[in-house]
Amino acid sequence: MIDTNTFLSISLTLISNLAEVVPLPRQAVPRSTNDLQRYVAGSPLIPTELTVVHRNGSQFWISHGVVTDFDTPGSYFSMQDPDLLPRFLGNATMTTQEVVELATNTFYRLGKNGNPLANAVPFLKDGGEFNGQTIPFYQIFLHKTNNGITGAGDIEIDARKRQVVSMHLSHWDFYDDRMAQQISNRVYTPDPRPPPPERIMRIPGQIGHPFRFKSDSDSDSNRTPIPIQSGQ
Repeated sequence: MIDTNTFLSISLTLISNLAEVVPLPRQAVPRSTNDLQRYVAGSPLIPTELTVVHRNGSQFWISHGVVTDFDTPGSYFSMQDPDLLPRFLGNATMTTQEVVELATNTFYRLGKNGNPLANAVPFLKDGGEFNGQTIPFYQIFLHKTNNGITGAGDIEIDARKRQVVSMHLSHWDFYDDRMAQQISNRVYTPDPRPPPPERIMRIPGQIGHPFRFKSDSDSDSNRTPIPIQSGQ
């Protein structure tokens, strides 16, 4: 069972704290539950996960005690409608080097369990061109190299506004185990376990006369077999 009101309150605080570290679009950040269009609490694997959707379309995923992912309508790489592509054009106010520096500094500041930049290499992907104009959006992927090549996260930057418009974190360096436990303690109550099924037992050597114990929880010395009528 999830206490959704408490979970929503905690999640809004986590999103607000994220906005102090990451230069998010101001309109993307929900300030209260009135700003939310919908939410989904819990998952089969992690009951203390939460997804919230802002009325303007921004989405945030809370898991492992942190905001692990978010997408905004201002994300070029998450765009689904090609007719919207012209809205992503404009002049960059950052060099690619500044884009990489903003991304790596953001990754570093989001570290909780360790240094996300240790044994890691950033890779830059640009937005390409449209009708001869550069699309000033960049994705920076952080790859861990200490155990093969493992994706640790990615950040998308709008180089016109110097804003982070999407983010996805997938490495334990970013997770906050202590906060995750605190959230679980406050919002999650496991569902009660159902009683064990009644067992039917046949006495060896007896044919056609099965017995059922009164209670499966009684000790062996206190169990009293009850004859079962024929046909049961």
